[in-house]
Amino acid sequence: FHSAINRFDFKTGATNHYDFGPQIHVGEPIYAQDPAHPADETRGWILVMGLDGSTSKSFMTILDVTDLSAGPVATLQLTHHTPLSFHGHWRQV
Repeated sequence: FHSAINRFDFKTGATNHYDFGPQIHVGEPIYAQDPAHPADETRGWILVMGLDGSTSKSFMTILDVTDLSAGPVATLQLTHHTPLSFHGHWRQV
């Protein structure tokens, strides 16, 4: 299981990283674009589903795509667990 996420900039080679800590297991990060700037991939959020191994409950964390290392801008605590294989995508509505 993974406890951290990493962003790699293919243009500059820079990396940006956030580690959720021990007993935290995170799934695949999902990019959510900023609707005010849809053509700018440097603006938006990273959504991450996680499982806290100490409580057996899941959470959804939102991080700023420009600075993962600053930590979550918001965390939604769930009252239950979700599968670590959670996947999603975004579509225009």
